[in-house]
Amino acid sequence: MIKGKIHSYHTLTAIDGPGLRFLLFVQGCPLRCLYCHNPDSWLPCDFKEERTADEIFEIFDEYKKMCSGGITISGGEPLMQKEFLSELVHLFHCKGIHTAIDTAGSIPLDDSKQLIEDTDLFILDIKQSDEAKYRNLTGGDLHITLSNAKLLSDCGKKMWIRYVLVPGITDDIEDIKKEASIISELNGVEKVIVLPYSTLGRDKWKKLNYVYQLENTVPPSKELIELTRNIFKDANLPVSSGAS
Repeated sequence: MIKGKIHSYHTLTAIDGPGLRFLLFVQGCPLRCLYCHNPDSWLPCDFKEERTADEIFEIFDEYKKMCSGGITISGGEPLMQKEFLSELVHLFHCKGIHTAIDTAGSIPLDDSKQLIEDTDLFILDIKQSDEAKYRNLTGGDLHITLSNAKLLSDCGKKMWIRYVLVPGITDDIEDIKKEASIISELNGVEKVIVLPYSTLGRDKWKKLNYVYQLENTVPPSKELIELTRNIFKDANLPVSSGAS
């Protein structure tokens, strides 16, 4: 069995998929998002431990009665460890456990038919609708994320779409309208989650001696959050504020 590089795990989370869940963070991410909460998960070599899918299930089994909602795999970017992820999700799927992948969609999924089939829910971050701004924000390629979103839509997969609202970076009204237009063309979107920017990861950046470029950025106002939510609502999308 393939061993996955594990960052950490948490139990009894209620904001990362339906119900109370077991949340597994895996190591490694190709993006460098300016507001990242887990910059310590970027480098694949910095993993805390290695585990097989069977070993992860044994840990989950200890909390199964409490984590009745299932498992969510996050990161980092889970798709960086696609072979391990496929084994893990397949194992849980075969045991009748609800599976969710929390991803920025930054690794192509077109070679991952079984993984897509075994995953009950994709929690997909579409961080910006403008290609140049997306690259400045994440260092990544928006086209890959949008191609994955279209693929999941065509496969009839359930999706939650997350949009992090950052003043001065993702708060341009035309960009938000474009985002809403993109999402409205997808099938299977159960909710759009507007997440206000927070400084939760800032201390980690400092401990790692990384330059935190958003030092002077403040969380969005209630008015801006409501305006953003209304733009998505006007596109007939199911909107949620906060993380759930």
